[in-house]
Amino acid sequence: MNKIGIVLVTCNRPAFFEKSITALPKADKMIVINDGRKISECLVPTYFDKFIQHKKNIGVGRTKNEGLRFLLESGCEHIFVCEDDIVIKDPNIYNKYIAAANNSGIRHLNFAYHGNANKNEDGNPMHRKIVFDDNCNPIITLNKNLIGAFTYFDHKILQEVGLLDELFYNAWEHVDHTYQIIKAGKHPPFWWFADICNSNELIEDLDSNLKHSIIRKQNLSWKFNLWRNTRKFKMKNGIEPYFIPDSNESFVENELKRIKSQYAISSNI
Repeated sequence: MNKIGIVLVTCNRPAFFEKSITALPKADKMIVINDGRKISECLVPTYFDKFIQHKKNIGVGRTKNEGLRFLLESGCEHIFVCEDDIVIKDPNIYNKYIAAANNSGIRHLNFAYHGNANKNEDGNPMHRKIVFDDNCNPIITLNKNLIGAFTYFDHKILQEVGLLDELFYNAWEHVDHTYQIIKAGKHPPFWWFADICNSNELIEDLDSNLKHSIIRKQNLSWKFNLWRNTRKFKMKNGIEPYFIPDSNESFVENELKRIKSQYAISSNI
């Protein structure tokens, strides 16, 4: 069995953190990183392999990279990143993401329904496309907006594309990273972001309106930081993320076929 690893990152949301870590299914390697005020190690179950307490805040991108490096160095082939406002409801969630990735060939997936960006007015998921397997079973949804609260990586993608760009601070880091994966030909086009089907039934979003976001709490600082990081994104990629061109469905379908032919492992879930 391929080794599975997960990093849980937290920052100054103890109530969320307690719910999130309690519900997190066991994996082969598990690490918790606190990028906020000191918390007691007693809150971290003994089956976790490592707990890191930062002396000062370093930002979400650098924190996630710290966890990714640990899991890669530990030999994990399947790597998950979880933020503290995510609660896993299905203990088999790792295998479901891995199976969907193996089946579709899309080996980088993001939970799409944190916040309201990919939901309709009633709060229900609103995807752009469903991807089916050879037996006509739905396995993947493609969504317009990219959310980074729960993410899956095949280790080969991280080894080829690299980790998150630490020049970004609390804005656009996961978007830039997925964009690099897209440009490497390992994910559907931008604005067609992949998640597994029915992930909203497997994962609970503790902050569906993002009202408890530590990053967004100070509105003026958040807006300035977003502007500054948008400039960094444009300097790196030649375009602001908002203006990356969309692709038509015919092109997306061709890309899905190419990705499956190159990277799928099994036609069965």
